[in-house]
Amino acid sequence: MDAETVGLAAAVASTTIAGLGLVIAWQRDRKKQDSRLFAAAAGTIAVLGMAGVASVLILGRTESQTEFSGSSEKQPVKALTKVEYRQKAGAACTEGRDAAERLRRLEPRRPVGSLSVKFEESAVRLLKQLRPPRAFEQVHREAVALWTRRTTLLVAAFREPTQLTHRELRSQLSETDRLAGGLERIFNRLGVPECVI
Repeated sequence: MDAETVGLAAAVASTTIAGLGLVIAWQRDRKKQDSRLFAAAAGTIAVLGMAGVASVLILGRTESQTEFSGSSEKQPVKALTKVEYRQKAGAACTEGRDAAERLRRLEPRRPVGSLSVKFEESAVRLLKQLRPPRAFEQVHREAVALWTRRTTLLVAAFREPTQLTHRELRSQLSETDRLAGGLERIFNRLGVPECVI
């Protein structure tokens, strides 16, 4: 059972205790004739709380069993071969580009820059999940860092343009172009032309 599951179970239990505290405080202000209502409310909160904690623990246990494939320790993720890395990285970029194209068709009035942000954020997220071969590790880290920096600048430029002066916007866009050139060189070295922007 992982810390997240235990934390969630503790949160459900704490909420239940807080609910019982509220019912008890409410009962103190009432007369004795409301004792049946108090008992029903307190019992309902307690049962729902226990069911919530049990559900969280059961779901957490099920998830951890599927994550660990039957063993008590997490299996190490095997590094990809160069061919596998190129295929998966290319697929990540193609998938992100296809998603942006679908969005462009659905929302033709949407600015091209915001579509670029969507594509690049999706591609970076998928690229980060890859485990490159040892020979590609350093270049992969450089690509992820550069692309993350570029998407951060694009988000600022296209999602929050009113917060930038015209000069700042021009500066950020020229920086994103410079980063795109760096990414092109990196992806050509990695042999993943699908990721060239």
